[in-house]
Amino acid sequence: MLCLDAPLVALGWALLLSPVPEESRMGEMAALFLAVWIIYLGDRFFDSLRPDKDPSPPPSERLAWARSHRKGLVGLLLFALAAISAVAGSLLPDTVKYGGLLASATALYYALFRNSRIRGRLLGIVPAKELAIGIVFALGATLAARGGEGLLADPGLLLSMVLLFAGNCLIISRTEALSDQARDGAAYYSGAFAWRHLPELFFTIALVLSFRPDPLFRGLPELAVVASSAANLVVSRIRRGNVPQALADALLLAPWLFLLWHWGA
Repeated sequence: MLCLDAPLVALGWALLLSPVPEESRMGEMAALFLAVWIIYLGDRFFDSLRPDKDPSPPPSERLAWARSHRKGLVGLLLFALAAISAVAGSLLPDTVKYGGLLASATALYYALFRNSRIRGRLLGIVPAKELAIGIVFALGATLAARGGEGLLADPGLLLSMVLLFAGNCLIISRTEALSDQARDGAAYYSGAFAWRHLPELFFTIALVLSFRPDPLFRGLPELAVVASSAANLVVSRIRRGNVPQALADALLLAPWLFLLWHWGA
């Protein structure tokens, strides 16, 4: 009800990726949580305002919920904006610098995929919207965990995270295809040339990229990507109702399982 799933996912991955004690980057972790929450709330709110091109397909459960809770979304959004303003003064300089670049990239994402005239030129066989979400999400978690200098320290792991997050978005798009065709032309599966098995391809590549033969797994982040990618491959084959979407979302919370195991060890 509070739209906390995406912020919790981002925070879990950031904590798992952090090479230093979590306490030393608490400001960054809080800012990441709040920034993702703001983006998520804003996305839900703008979705609720978008008119239906074709009202005959029923809206997805997420969209129906957002339309019936607009005032609540606005209230949470204002609270999150106030909270991130309070946290901003505690951030490290490189976090502010690279965080500003990520914020600009997020604004560009909104401009591209909320403007129908620009969006229409991007549709095709490339899942541009889902990849953009995956890139911003992965870079944000890595920035909070490792700072600006560590953003590209492990390109393979970063790319595997991008594909894992984008694959998750594709599962959602595939599950909500009928609703998106009437309401969200930027979603990959709202187009006529979408390849049905693209999420499975993304998860497979993410699994391969995060696999480390010597040692078998270099650390918890790689193990979490492998586990999430492999589980999503299985989940993506489920056909009934919204089960794939629900389980795929839950599996991105895998870092919390590894963190609880690591902290208890």
